[in-house]
Formats: sequence, structure tokens, C-alpha cells
Amino acid sequence: MLIAGISNIRYHKTRINATSCQQQRNDNLVQGLQQVRNLTDALATYPQVDSALMSKIGAAGGAQVSMVLTGYDAATGALQFDAQSGSVIDIPSYVLKLQKTGLFRKVDYTGYTYEDGVYVLSLNCILLGEEAAE
Repeated sequence: MLIAGISNIRYHKTRINATSCQQQRNDNLVQGLQQVRNLTDALATYPQVDSALMSKIGAAGGAQVSMVLTGYDAATGALQFDAQSGSVIDIPSYVLKLQKTGLFRKVDYTGYTYEDGVYVLSLNCILLGEEAAE
């Protein structure tokens, strides 16, 4: 009788341990799923660097200024591009127009050159999140 009681206790202890392990696995899966949802939500706020965004940026320069994308860092939202024109680009005015687009958190120009009849203004801009896409 005592042996049967001990076996019964061991059996229930094993079942409790198995249930506890299963619960821990379930908790880990729920936590992992929540992390994936959080990451998905965070990524949804990232700006979409697409032709629509580039058109909005290009519109800030008007017909006389073209834009050439030179770099993009998705992790920071840093967008580097060159504004090119056959005539002198009014730097403060152009930077102000870019700021007024509402697409950028920060707009900095990093250099200005003139070569082969083309003025090139190099810019480094930090994009805003999803509110910029609207």
C-alpha cells in the first residue's frame, strides 16, 4: 500500500512538472508572439521610401531642381540625396521648402559644388515616421 502511494505521488509530481513545463513553453510562445506584434507595429511607423515620397521631395525643388538619391539608412531614417540644377540653388530657401514638406525631422545640407555647368547641393535628411506618409 505504501509503495502504491509513493508511486501515485511520483506520478502526480511528474504530471505537475510536465504541466508546469508546458505552461512555461506556452508563456514563452505568448511572449514571443507579443514581441513580433510589437516589432510589426513599430515597423509600420517607418516611412516608406518609394516613388511617392521621392516625388514629394522633388516637388520642393520645382522644375529647375532634380534630385538624385545617394543613400538611405532604414534604421535611422537618414536619407541622403543631391539636389541638382543648372542655375544657382538658393540653399536657405530650398532647405526651408524641404522642412515645410513635413516629411523630415531634420534637414541638413552637407556641401555645395559646381561642376560641368551643374550646381549640386548635397543633403542629409532624417525622415519622420508614418505621419509623413499621409
